[in-house]
Amino acid sequence: MIYSVNKLILGKIRLGVLPTLKLKIIITRFFNKFSRPITYFTIIVIPIFIYFTASIVNPGDKPKYINESSDSSPFVHYSIRQFSDNKSVKDYLARLKKYNYKPKNAGVYMASLNDSIIFCDHNSDVYFNPASIIKILTSIYAVKKWGGDFQFTTELGISFKEGLKGNARKVFLHTDGDPLLKTRDLQMAFNQLKKYGINSISDTLLINPLIKVNYLHSKADTKYIINKLLRRSGIKMRGKIIIKNFDHFSGKVIGTRKSPRLKDILQQQNYHSINSIAERMGDAFGGPDSLTNYFSKISGLGKNQFAIKSCSGLGENRLTPKNIFTILQDLVITMKQASIPMEKILPANGVDGSTIANRLRQMRFRGKLLAKTGTLITTDEGVSSIAGYINTTKHGLVPFSIMNINGEVSFFIKEQNRFLENSIESIGFDLLSFSRPRLNKSWIYSAREWTYSRRDTILVKE
Repeated sequence: MIYSVNKLILGKIRLGVLPTLKLKIIITRFFNKFSRPITYFTIIVIPIFIYFTASIVNPGDKPKYINESSDSSPFVHYSIRQFSDNKSVKDYLARLKKYNYKPKNAGVYMASLNDSIIFCDHNSDVYFNPASIIKILTSIYAVKKWGGDFQFTTELGISFKEGLKGNARKVFLHTDGDPLLKTRDLQMAFNQLKKYGINSISDTLLINPLIKVNYLHSKADTKYIINKLLRRSGIKMRGKIIIKNFDHFSGKVIGTRKSPRLKDILQQQNYHSINSIAERMGDAFGGPDSLTNYFSKISGLGKNQFAIKSCSGLGENRLTPKNIFTILQDLVITMKQASIPMEKILPANGVDGSTIANRLRQMRFRGKLLAKTGTLITTDEGVSSIAGYINTTKHGLVPFSIMNINGEVSFFIKEQNRFLENSIESIGFDLLSFSRPRLNKSWIYSAREWTYSRRDTILVKE
């Protein structure tokens, strides 16, 4: 064997691969002296090295841990982690291929809460459109800013022109961002003005920009609708409607409206994926720019490494499955600090009247997941995402994110359900049920009551 190896190498030299005669002589002398040890090294050492290298690159079921602490998160991160389940991912991708969907348009990440064990991973660093999953980040930022028991306040105020009965010189409407404020609430306020004997507004109706009858409406739309509501209440608008920010008004507050608590608003927002709540709440805390700054802080990423264009998930936002995992980690921390149950913010599958009421409805899975879905029919040629937690006995909450683009949403939903079922069974999770907070479905659609001052106390002289 040693002779044949040398013969092969020297034969290639004679064939002209190395044409220089001097170089031929040097290589011939080298192999005459070291041919035996080099051949043994080639036959024995290199195959062993290749075998062990392959086992490291593809760890299979072998746990491999290397601690690597992170200053940006209270969780411990690992540079080489334990991979527990690749079969479910392979089956999931195979089904996508079978129905002519490209695996590159799908991303999956499932890991333990401290990210020490990766259960499933595919395209976890590829950017997808998260759609309404952005509402989870909106919820986190709102709770951080205001607290779970915060209530938004809307105020109605007037000032009379002395000596002119039935005429209000100025009226103002001010809110600190109530996302549930509807046209019927404004109609109730104007009706009360009429009951106080106000027949006209001679100078100004001052409104701050957070008074919106619809989050898609412009200022011109808002003015038009306010005028319509005033006429319906029997009040003539003789002056101007001005929409601008203001902190002080020289008049008397005659009506106050309190919103439900923030955690109740967020429950409705996330259970039913209500875009208007998320967008109007975003207007109150600074919009997508505030979310971008906050996510950059908790993730350690630059602002140009992801894209958050809205607070509701509408439009072309861009995050990776691992980015979603970071958000899910932060949600656990934030809700614990605010003493808000996770079930208050995210619905359980198969049991709650929500966007995941029809997800994994089999009895062995029902109520074992908390999740938020994201769906866009036309953007990115069809978007379907789901992110949340599996409740397990051994690992506690196991965050996961599944993201699909460029396809039929109904197909993606069906395959996401199948993937989650297969993953739970193949990994061998012992599941626990989440508790179910009572969900009042009616309050969000009904007008909240105003508290008004007595009529004989509202006259203000300027």
